[in-house]
Amino acid sequence: MATQLTKPFILGIDPGISGALALIDHSNNNVYKVWDMPLTSAKSTSGKKSIDPIILANDLTVYAPDIALAVVEDVHAMPGNGSVSMFNFGVSKGLILGMIYMSKCPAFTVPPAVWKGVFGLSSNKDSSREMASQLYSESAHQWSRKKDDGRAEAVLLAHFGKRFL
Repeated sequence: MATQLTKPFILGIDPGISGALALIDHSNNNVYKVWDMPLTSAKSTSGKKSIDPIILANDLTVYAPDIALAVVEDVHAMPGNGSVSMFNFGVSKGLILGMIYMSKCPAFTVPPAVWKGVFGLSSNKDSSREMASQLYSESAHQWSRKKDDGRAEAVLLAHFGKRFL
């Protein structure tokens, strides 16, 4: 993995419609870029938006040469979730992983309980925003709104990935 260390970025991805992507520079511990999951402008036949594969592919193509590692939250169905929404969530995760591997980025998935456990977090989204703000205070404005929890979690997933480099 020594050749991987010459690549500056770790990519964290909180998959799903309200998720986000974050690049952190592991050499200087800065947040390089955080952005919301790209979505289609048109709603599907179900009336819901979906991940825009063209924009996601373009984003990954631009940054892939500089990504040492991608860390994707390993989402799964939970009791009480609707089967259609969980199926769509799974499709989104598969789309994201497929594009990462097509970009030739080394990647792994990590269950929420594992990465959140390392940070001492629960499912409370505000605590994820607070933890990301503690670690990267200069970038905290990027996840200051309640609805920006996906951005904070993408940053934390990337930070979690630092321990593997």
